[in-house]
Amino acid sequence: MASEAIELKLKAFEDRILSQQNEKFCQIVGLLSKEKDGDISKNAQIELEKKLSRLTEKIDHLLSGENESNKILESFGPSMEKVEKIYSLLRDMDDSEEKFRTFYSDRLKLVMDEVLSVKNHVKDVERLGNYV
Repeated sequence: MASEAIELKLKAFEDRILSQQNEKFCQIVGLLSKEKDGDISKNAQIELEKKLSRLTEKIDHLLSGENESNKILESFGPSMEKVEKIYSLLRDMDDSEEKFRTFYSDRLKLVMDEVLSVKNHVKDVERLGNYV
């Protein structure tokens, strides 16, 4: 569950960065199409180099982030297994406690019924003692 949500967030992040890079690519293509005397102007060329440099840095950052996120996701696996084991133990303990309560509750009801029965027998004996 949690890993799927993280994967979806990472995918959305990646899609956003790719769309931004696509827009910048279109801008670069636009700069390339602005030719001055058949060559790209120096300013356009400098700007193109800056944008390509930033694009390269962002792609490297994205790829390193993907590796880091994969490491984090892999570290979640053992933790999730531990949580599942603990949850299973707690559920088993709860079931055992419920069985324990049910057993002793039933025993208590039987004892209370016996006590009432004995009280009724004592009353019957007292009534018979009054008649004699």
